[in-house]
Amino acid sequence: MAKLFPISINLAHPRWSRWWVAPIFALGALLSAEGVFRLIGIGQASGTPTAHGFEAALIRLPRNRVTGVSTQLHPGSEVHFVYPSNPRGYFGFHGEVTCVLNSEGFRGSDFCAERTPGVPRVMILGDAVAFGEGVHLEHTMGKQLESVLEHHYGLAVEVYVCAVGPWNTEDELNYLQFRGLEFNPDVVLMVTTLDDTRDLGELQLWNEYRNPENPGFGKWSSLANCAHEVFDRRTQTRRFLEESVMLGSSQAARWENSLSLLTHAKQIVQASGGEFCVVLFPFLHNLSDSYPFHRLHEKLSTHCQNQGIGMLDLLPAFRGQEATDLWVHPEDPAPNDVAHRLAARTIAPFLLRRLPSGS
Repeated sequence: MAKLFPISINLAHPRWSRWWVAPIFALGALLSAEGVFRLIGIGQASGTPTAHGFEAALIRLPRNRVTGVSTQLHPGSEVHFVYPSNPRGYFGFHGEVTCVLNSEGFRGSDFCAERTPGVPRVMILGDAVAFGEGVHLEHTMGKQLESVLEHHYGLAVEVYVCAVGPWNTEDELNYLQFRGLEFNPDVVLMVTTLDDTRDLGELQLWNEYRNPENPGFGKWSSLANCAHEVFDRRTQTRRFLEESVMLGSSQAARWENSLSLLTHAKQIVQASGGEFCVVLFPFLHNLSDSYPFHRLHEKLSTHCQNQGIGMLDLLPAFRGQEATDLWVHPEDPAPNDVAHRLAARTIAPFLLRRLPSGS
């Protein structure tokens, strides 16, 4: 038997002891890390933000909407934006922000056609960014703009925000010419983003930019999910942004069609005695000198300059900020209250130069 089995294994030998210790130590370290990650909430998979009440608030019949406007909401409706977690402690008890709509179906106080003597009036047109999805009303850029102008510049200004999440530039233009001008604004600010129109390079940044889906194991392992966020998500996000820049740069005809809407808006506002301006809100990603959409910002800026349209690009004001610190939620890159405040403080001096004296 000694000849058939000449080799014997002594598990007590130091060589074999080290062989067993390494994987056991590694497994223990992984389990400990998993426990710590779960305890402090790092890498835990979360769900998708939802808008409760939005479908019920929609005005379904086209004849009941303003001409050419694709989406309008019933006055007095409530929409609740609900988030799967509350990392900043900003949302309500159930992770919600409630939006109560006024008599025009927008956020804020009711509009009034009659002007207050000596008080200039500003109308903001926009989509989800101007609406302030996930942001309490008092923290939205419209309300903060009123506050900044009053407390820092001593000027009372009425700011009417006409914005609905799904709107694009065509919706905003149609609302303006068929309804908005009835409120006699002195200045109309169109707060736009790079994908604010269906034709603007066919970009869908704010709507389609989402962190890639978690792999199966990431749903039950915080450690695996964190590793996925650090490596896979970065790669997939970079690829998505590169493709978006290429697509946006290649759609010259669509850009021309979209930019012509801004020129039309300027013409109808000027005909009513007001001034039309564009505010470009940057996409909240890599807000540095390597910001991937510089070229597209320049395209919009060049058009506005050539057409005599006042334009404010908010990118310089946001440069150097950590983009994710400005997100309303880790799963939603819409601007949060901090971003709205920064936007309002930057818009205020730009707007002051355009308000009529003695309004």
